[in-house]
Amino acid sequence: RFVIMTFNPPEIKSRNSSMRESMGKHVVVRNLLLEMLIDLQVTIKTEELLEQWHKIVSSKLITYFLDEAVHPTSMRWIMTLLGVCLASSPNFSLKFFTSGGYQGLTRVLQSFYDSPDIFYILFCLVFGKPVYPRLPEVRMLDFHALVPNDGSRVELKFVDLLDSVVAMAKSTFDRLIMQSMLAHQSVNLSQMSASFVAELVEGNADMIGELQGD
Repeated sequence: RFVIMTFNPPEIKSRNSSMRESMGKHVVVRNLLLEMLIDLQVTIKTEELLEQWHKIVSSKLITYFLDEAVHPTSMRWIMTLLGVCLASSPNFSLKFFTSGGYQGLTRVLQSFYDSPDIFYILFCLVFGKPVYPRLPEVRMLDFHALVPNDGSRVELKFVDLLDSVVAMAKSTFDRLIMQSMLAHQSVNLSQMSASFVAELVEGNADMIGELQGD
């Protein structure tokens, strides 16, 4: 399977629309609650209890948490909770799909392009690996470990999540392009300023020479 990415030219978006909340007590409390929900989820073993549980921790509840402005640490816990729920029940996955959860996820996660943890959670789900317990720190070797090194084929799961991966990659690409363009403009302005100053110095020198000659 191949993922073909075609990127449109980057667009300049308002910075106010993507302002993230700062760390505070409310973020800490939210993260603790999300972690508690995950711990409770993983202890449920029977399908009957799981169905009852997903009436409380439903796809709508998780969709409610999806916000571009939420703190990155909270988004990591939200994605972990989503991953645990998706992997635990095909019914939950179907409800998340039919409610437009994947589309909402793609829209929101492009703002978290700078979070390796979220990339890792997405790839864990796609390659059928557990997302909990979480790694204390995600490194490049952890990504490599998701892919079998014996050349065997792997059946991908939750392939709709690849849209989120592409959206996050595109956001990274857009920002690199914008930074490159801004740097290029800055260099050009510096060169123009230096050229302008040199012309002024040369003009003043000619003027002084003419005055001295007179």
